[in-house]
Amino acid sequence: MTIPVGAFRTAGFAPGDTLKVEAEGAGRVVLTRIDELVDPLLRMLRDRRRFARARGRAARGVAVVLDSDVVVGFLDRQDPLHDAADAAVRESARGRRLVASVVTYAEVLTGARLGHHNEYDVAGFFRGLLFAVLPVDVAVANAAADLRSRFKSLRMPDALILVTAETNPDVDLIITRDQQLTKVSGLSVEVRLLR
Repeated sequence: MTIPVGAFRTAGFAPGDTLKVEAEGAGRVVLTRIDELVDPLLRMLRDRRRFARARGRAARGVAVVLDSDVVVGFLDRQDPLHDAADAAVRESARGRRLVASVVTYAEVLTGARLGHHNEYDVAGFFRGLLFAVLPVDVAVANAAADLRSRFKSLRMPDALILVTAETNPDVDLIITRDQQLTKVSGLSVEVRLLR
């Protein structure tokens, strides 16, 4: 399909804009400027940080770990739980710092490189919306191995994400859509199931 350049200008697009193209029914294509997906959240987070700096202190608050499936649901408008993921991310960003494990970053980036998501969207999400990507070190790996040995049906990436949240003193909540994570007992963080 060829779209005349004038049509892009008429629609408000400019040279250099990165567009997401989605087929929506027969003969209908929806073009969305990538920055329109995350700009409102970015503005809200920047304003909150600017307000906190103006008051003479860094932005503080409780942190929320987003599981990989929540990030995917937020980024993919065709995902069945997109609306729930979008609402959870927006609600959490209002009063808390959004963080993710480096495992989540690797999982979502792998999906992008396999063609499941747009890598530009993924990079923008992790750079622009998250307060931090939490590392996995030897202590986290040891604790994840212990957790995995106690809950045999738990996958190692999930154990790493849970322990990353558990060992970070600012985190009190993990948002996931993996029901398996809600079955892990003995955690000091709340595991909230996305519905």
